[in-house]
Amino acid sequence: MWEGQKTILRNFMDFSKKLRRDPEKVLQYLSKEFATPAERSGDKAMFVGRREPHDFVHLLNIYVKDYLECPTCKSPDTKIDRENRITFLICEACGAKSSLKGKYA
Repeated sequence: MWEGQKTILRNFMDFSKKLRRDPEKVLQYLSKEFATPAERSGDKAMFVGRREPHDFVHLLNIYVKDYLECPTCKSPDTKIDRENRITFLICEACGAKSSLKGKYA
């Protein structure tokens, strides 16, 4: 949805909750990938500039592949664990543990 030159992503908190990831990290990721400022307001996220819905779908699919999906079994049932400044993706389905690059997990 657009308001002037801003794009509003409604139900943003629902996306984060379903992904089981920190909303601030997801917002940082989207903001970086769109190369535009973003802010959260209640259940919504606002981005400067007009973005199409398929842009969000594309970026969220990449986020899921990079920060949510187990690289071993492709299950989305994962959790994040941090040990000594290293972030790990731990699969709750197969038990695999892999390190994550980036700071958006």
